[in-house]
Amino acid sequence: MSDNENNNEGGAVAGASASASAGVGAEAEASFSASIGLSSAEFDALWQEVSAKVETSFEVKDTDTPAQEAHYWDQLEHWLLKDYSRQIKVLGMQIARLELMMRTYNVALEARFDVAFKAWSKHFDERIDGIMRNIVREVVHREAQTILISQREVITNTVLEQIHERYTEIINKRVEERVLLIRDEIVTLIQTDLEAIIITKLESFSLTIQDTIIKQVITQISNEIAVLVKNEITEINIEQFIEVFRVEINRIQALVIEIENNLNVRIDHGDLRLRNWVIAQLLQIKGCLSDREVLAELFVEFSSMLRTRLDNTDCVDPNNWVDGIVDTIPLPPVKPTPTPQPPLEPLPPDRPVLDCASMRLVPETSTAGSTVSYIGKLPKSLRPEDVTLEVPGAAGFHPDAVEGGAIVFTVPEGAKSGTLSVTVGETVCRHRIVIVETGGPFVTPVPGGKGLLGNVYQLPTNTKKLPDFSALTPVTSVAVGNLDVPARDFRAGFPGVAKTARSSSSGLGSASWARCASPRPASTASA
Repeated sequence: MSDNENNNEGGAVAGASASASAGVGAEAEASFSASIGLSSAEFDALWQEVSAKVETSFEVKDTDTPAQEAHYWDQLEHWLLKDYSRQIKVLGMQIARLELMMRTYNVALEARFDVAFKAWSKHFDERIDGIMRNIVREVVHREAQTILISQREVITNTVLEQIHERYTEIINKRVEERVLLIRDEIVTLIQTDLEAIIITKLESFSLTIQDTIIKQVITQISNEIAVLVKNEITEINIEQFIEVFRVEINRIQALVIEIENNLNVRIDHGDLRLRNWVIAQLLQIKGCLSDREVLAELFVEFSSMLRTRLDNTDCVDPNNWVDGIVDTIPLPPVKPTPTPQPPLEPLPPDRPVLDCASMRLVPETSTAGSTVSYIGKLPKSLRPEDVTLEVPGAAGFHPDAVEGGAIVFTVPEGAKSGTLSVTVGETVCRHRIVIVETGGPFVTPVPGGKGLLGNVYQLPTNTKKLPDFSALTPVTSVAVGNLDVPARDFRAGFPGVAKTARSSSSGLGSASWARCASPRPASTASA
């Protein structure tokens, strides 16, 4: 309700009061003309009539508005009008009482004075009526304005507080729902990508190695059969050769089936070892996939062993062939000519020697305290104490473990970027390694395109929002080499969150959060 409306209402009420007073004055004049004095009964009757007119001249009807958005303002207006009406009624009653007393006093004066003073009495009555109307109008307006101003400030503050609380509650609820949904979608995407990559690699490795080994076995068996046929074809007839060839084919088929069964077993075993190795690597380097050359090494050793067993297999004895068919085909006895076998050379000792050309460092960019794997072809008997590592700032330390075709070690404190030397026996392999210094949750900038760097934190239980990472202690650091990450400061949020919508741990629960940094040439980048 505006001030103009208040003024209009005040004027209307004052006008109503003035009209009521005028009505009272007219009735009083009529009663004066009828009789100079007023008895108590006439006074009471006149008072009741004036009171009834005052009560009926001020009326505010309650109105209800069904619209929900205007409910609070309608309630406020109704309350103000109701209070305003009550105040006006009180003032009107007081004014009517005062006016009645004044008219009674005038009637008493007129009874004492001569008729000659009627003109003066009328003049004074008109003056007093005008003055009282102005006074009533000003008093009513002033009181109404005071009440409206005081009540408006209180009600405005109350409504603002309620609106603020409601908006805060809705925003917090929407943020919590969005965080939960984003977390679930990110976890699902990561699991799906990892499973697809592992299954694809396993299938490609299994098919390629199986086809290669089967071709090598078939080729080797064909060569053996050709040599055997060439040596024996001049000493037996055609029928004997056919029968012997059939028997030999059956034996070779049985041997091929046995080799195929053994090969399938070894492939399945290799798949299981590959899967276990991949899982171990994922757990060890906190989400970074590593090389799976250990499976290739396993099948290379199997192929070498199979070739050795075929080379050392005894040749077929022709006497057995003759004894098997002597009753049906009369042939002169044939003296077998043994095929000279070359002496077997002793296997060289299994010395722990590295193939530096096949070795690679994952990741190439790391931080002090993080885990790094040196992957490649490793001797089976290699032990951690046989390996000596050296980096600038930290020399002469041994790896943590040698497993799964990888030398796993932790970057020592104080290590600096430079050349990593891996010494096994008399073999020394060298590789470039980048050690990045870290401080708090952010990473010191390195040249762009060199890798991805980050710290992993353990969040407290029932975490509801992103914590202050500078106050937490990193559990470990993760680094991925040869990964070109575009320079960007991720303080505004993770890339892609707007598209995946609603997903990153049970109200954030007690999950591990990774705070990564893409190397930038000028300023620190964090995620």
